[in-house]
Amino acid sequence: AEQMIYWTDVTTQGSMIRRMQMNGTNMEVLHRTSLSNPDGLAVDWVGGNLYWCDKGRDTIEVSKLNGAYRTVLVNSGLREPRAVAVDVRYGYLYWSDWGDNPHIGRIGMDGTGRKIIIEDKITWPNGLTLDFVNDRIYWADAREDYIEFASLDGTSRHTVLNHDIPHIFAMTLFEEYIYWTDWETKSINRAHKTMGTNKTTLINTLHREPDLCVQ
Repeated sequence: AEQMIYWTDVTTQGSMIRRMQMNGTNMEVLHRTSLSNPDGLAVDWVGGNLYWCDKGRDTIEVSKLNGAYRTVLVNSGLREPRAVAVDVRYGYLYWSDWGDNPHIGRIGMDGTGRKIIIEDKITWPNGLTLDFVNDRIYWADAREDYIEFASLDGTSRHTVLNHDIPHIFAMTLFEEYIYWTDWETKSINRAHKTMGTNKTTLINTLHREPDLCVQ
C-alpha cells in the first residue's frame, strides 16, 4: 500500500534495517542500534508493523513500519532464529530456529500464546513461508535436504521434495509453486507446491544466496 521495500543489511560497518520506495528513492535507516545479526524479516501490512529476528541477540523484535515503538517480542528459548512469517488473518507470527533445539514456533503477534509446533525430524530449518489459500506452513531443512508443509498448527506434515536440493537458504510461495534459493548451487528454483513436480532451475549464476519473495 505504501510502495515500500524493507530489508536487513549486515556489513562490516554494522547491522541495519532499512526501507525505501519501490522506485529506489527515499532510502532511510529504521534501526541501527542494538542490532547484531538481523536475518528474517516480515511485514504486517494490516497492523503496520515490522517483525524481524536477530540471530546474534537471539531475539524476535517488532516495531511500527517507520521504526517507532521498537519492542522485543521473544528474548528466551532462541539460539539461531533464521526466518519469520506473519499470518495477519489469525494474528500469528511463525519463526524457524536451527540452534541446539531446532524447531518452528508460533506466537501471537501481540506476544501471547507462544508454542513450538514442529520439533521432530528437523535440523536446519532455513526457508519459511505460508500458503494462505490452503492454510499451510512450508519450511525447508538445509541439513536434511527436504521441503515440507503442515497445517498451521504443525499437524498433517507432508513432504514435497527430499532429493536434489543440496542447501536451501530461503523460500517463498506464489500460486501453485514454491520458489527457493540454494546456497550450494547458487541458484533460484521452483517446483509444484504440493507434488514437488515440474522442478526447474530459473537462475544459476548467483554470487550470494539472497532471501526472496514473489508477487
